[in-house]
Amino acid sequence: MSNMIVQTPQCINCGQIGYIEDVKEKDYKIFMSKDRPKIQDIFPYLNADQREQLMTGTHPACWNQMFNGI
Repeated sequence: MSNMIVQTPQCINCGQIGYIEDVKEKDYKIFMSKDRPKIQDIFPYLNADQREQLMTGTHPACWNQMFNGI
């Protein structure tokens, strides 16, 4: 299986849709399944910002804007 570009949900801060590159197709299928492991176990090769964006759509810059100083 190959790597793919995945569209992420709409960001709750800016309203834009984002993308994560180099997601392994087999891992994305696991992520989309009902009973899945923790996201860090599915995608250990993605950083925390990428995993957050994949789950919630929140871009790293938007996350920092919303939670800066907390």
